[in-house]
Amino acid sequence: VKCIRDTSPPITPLTDLQIRPLTEADGQRYAEVYWAGFEFEDPLFIEWMERQPSMDRWRTFGAFDGDDLAAVGALFLNGDFGGMSGAATLPAFRNRGAQGALIAARIEAAAMEGCSWVISETGADAEDDPNPSLHNLHRHGFTDLYDRRNWRIQLSDQ
Repeated sequence: VKCIRDTSPPITPLTDLQIRPLTEADGQRYAEVYWAGFEFEDPLFIEWMERQPSMDRWRTFGAFDGDDLAAVGALFLNGDFGGMSGAATLPAFRNRGAQGALIAARIEAAAMEGCSWVISETGADAEDDPNPSLHNLHRHGFTDLYDRRNWRIQLSDQ
């Protein structure tokens, strides 16, 4: 589901985690948390993810429990739009408000960077499989634009 909202101030989520921007020094841990949150790895993509906190037009954020990085989220700046992507929470830290707080931080960052809109996408709800990410977006003022198809290419070994 592709979702959108303006950059008006977001709700203040409740969390006991500390939200802060990530730096180049956080790159490896950022990539590890992202992929562990999704419970899979792609070595080439992990290398790219490690560089993301220092890339131009990317803003990355972390939710910390003390020194432990519990959750991450990214924002890509593109003119009038901020695109939220790459959010994950480690299983041990779920249900503590990390993603709501990271959504709010990215909306605020988009506004500070001069964006008027924030977009995001996540999986649709299914009757037997509700999507907490979609519910988080709705709680933070996002509305659905449309359902987007996911395509996967199967490359031949030849």
